[in-house]
Amino acid sequence: MYAPIGTIKTLMTVLGSKDLLRVKFSGLAADYDRETVVNLYQPIVGYTAMAIYFSLWSLSSTNKYSDCITHEQLFGRMQMAPGRFVESRKLLEATGLLKTYVKTTDVTKKYSYVLYAPKSPKDFFDNTLLYGMLVKCLGVEEVDSIKNKYIDNSSDENGEEISEKFNDVFKPSYDDPAFMYVASKQEKTVGRNVAKIKNCFDYEIFFKEIALKSDIDEKNLSSREMQEIERISLLNGTKEKDAANIVASVYDSVLPKGKRVDFTKLAQAFQEHNNYNFISGRKESKKPTLINEDSGLASKINLMETISPKDYLSVLQNGTIPARSDLKLIDDLSKNFGLENCVINAVVDFVLASNDNILSRPYTEKIAASVAREGIVTTIDAMNYLKKVSKKQRSNNVTKVAKTTVEIEKPIVVKNTVKKPVVDDDDDDVSWTQLIDEISTEDNVDGKA
Repeated sequence: MYAPIGTIKTLMTVLGSKDLLRVKFSGLAADYDRETVVNLYQPIVGYTAMAIYFSLWSLSSTNKYSDCITHEQLFGRMQMAPGRFVESRKLLEATGLLKTYVKTTDVTKKYSYVLYAPKSPKDFFDNTLLYGMLVKCLGVEEVDSIKNKYIDNSSDENGEEISEKFNDVFKPSYDDPAFMYVASKQEKTVGRNVAKIKNCFDYEIFFKEIALKSDIDEKNLSSREMQEIERISLLNGTKEKDAANIVASVYDSVLPKGKRVDFTKLAQAFQEHNNYNFISGRKESKKPTLINEDSGLASKINLMETISPKDYLSVLQNGTIPARSDLKLIDDLSKNFGLENCVINAVVDFVLASNDNILSRPYTEKIAASVAREGIVTTIDAMNYLKKVSKKQRSNNVTKVAKTTVEIEKPIVVKNTVKKPVVDDDDDDVSWTQLIDEISTEDNVDGKA
């Protein structure tokens, strides 16, 4: 998610196996919800997340927290590693099936997991994000096949409805003491609760702003256009109001719906847009120590996960606006390789640290292609994989230096100024690879929440 650099909080929490957890189900759920989750949500979040959802469901009670157990007990029952649990849990949170809370004391941390029922099939297919992700995961033909199970065509076969209305049959008098009693009661009863999906691009703000600048509303833009607008906005760290102004400038109402936005011009406009709020925010706010040799790798990963590739590249070059060619490269990594923003940040950081602070397109695309083939979607997985790449290339080039040689270098330290990475083979120094060793999954007993 995008966050101004001056207001970044430590979002990464270390999940220990001894940390406590408790679970409750918010509202009511029915047996048919299980089928909905499997058919519509599982292709998006995967079977591991589904296993977590159903395991927590088995521990939960309706609107009442279960007794506390340790995460170690849960991991034992599920035969699951902590890191796998955390990454899959995030998928449940992102799709509105789970909310996670944590309370930290001097002794331990207590996690509260609140489960939510899935959206109804109608609400699911009315949701552009969920529907779009399902199509992205399964393809149009498979999704249409699933959707057909939930299409109701019975109204065409039933004939004319002649059912009676409630008031005509019961003729209720609202002055009756029974109705007066009901009207006076204020207790909140248990119902069916569906969590709202947190989306880092606020469509409401976008359409409100674009309506002020033009005659464009949400009916004028197709779902595909909005998905691409959202992708480019998040990639460049552009806020909704600025995005609305840029989209309005490249919108052509004469063209048919779905072709009214010139995405070539749009991408160029986003890349050229100077995010003055980002730069001024850095100057006015207290400058945090985002990462240094004492704070370890957590702050750096946190930075990669919370800001856009455009802003991350700006940080690496001391707050200046990246070159148009670099922004075009970042856009291509997102569009052509389908990489997550946090993974793009990791690739860019690795290339700069490995290639004498030069963001070479051929080398960057080669690294991005290998990351994409591995199916990597998280910062930690990306950095672990790139660590292996670095070690392999270094061992293969002990006596011979090739164009694709990756030297082990000191990390780019993000302080008040950005230092150029220095090649150093001294094992006592803190290198990019050594920092990644902190999160090696081979002997990891804790996860990153």
